[in-house]
Amino acid sequence: MEENKLICENCGCVIDTDDYSEVNGQVICYDCIESETTLCDCCGTRIFNDDVYGDDYTTLCPYCYNNHYTRCCCCDALLYEDDAYHLDDEDYCRECYNDECDKFEYIHEYGYKPEPKFYGCSERYFGIELKIDNLKKSL
Repeated sequence: MEENKLICENCGCVIDTDDYSEVNGQVICYDCIESETTLCDCCGTRIFNDDVYGDDYTTLCPYCYNNHYTRCCCCDALLYEDDAYHLDDEDYCRECYNDECDKFEYIHEYGYKPEPKFYGCSERYFGIELKIDNLKKSL
């Protein structure tokens, strides 16, 4: 009676017992696991190198990328969903968000400090101070 032999579904080699693992339901030998797969930095799931999302610094499986990450619509930087800035149904990184807000003069976050614009050539600058009183009219 011939013994059931496992075959690596990636390279086709015969696998000895206990010398394999399963990736996405496929039986894979350890040589292929080392050369053809990697781990997701978010959840630790083993994935094939062809299914990797992310960037040069973050390796993500498709599930984590689609459910926890997004990309900046301007510079294409990978962003964790909680770190993204949202404006007009688009996702932005902090730098691109500030650039967009500067264009449209939106309300800025508390620590924002605009660059001053000075007009004229002298060392003397004039400004305007507005004081507004809440006056009640008597009836």
